[in-house]
Amino acid sequence: DDELISEKCWDEDGNVCECSEISGEGITQEYNYTSKEPILTTDANELVWRFQMNEGTELLNQVVQVNGKVTGIDSLLVILNHRVICAPDPSAGLVPAIGESITVKGRCIGYDDLLKELRLDHVVRITN
Repeated sequence: DDELISEKCWDEDGNVCECSEISGEGITQEYNYTSKEPILTTDANELVWRFQMNEGTELLNQVVQVNGKVTGIDSLLVILNHRVICAPDPSAGLVPAIGESITVKGRCIGYDDLLKELRLDHVVRITN
């Protein structure tokens, strides 16, 4: 059987990440996005607007902090301002109520021009 070996590693920016090696097949890095500082702090409407104006590409695969109103929830996603689709980090325990204003942090993974939706993953709630 394959054996998973896991240990702490650091990326080129000095951030802690998880390194895994399966039976000598090579090392893959899984970044700990929840501990990374955001490169931008803004509200949900402003963040979506940046992508609509084609000014958001530098934010892709970067951690951003966003505040907004919860307009939708299902078992896997939290939606802010009808446009920011958040996939919570498995450790986050993110369970807001619809209508609640919250601040979250996550990795920006893409913008859908057709649906005008922005997607974040590894999302955690920021409490003041």
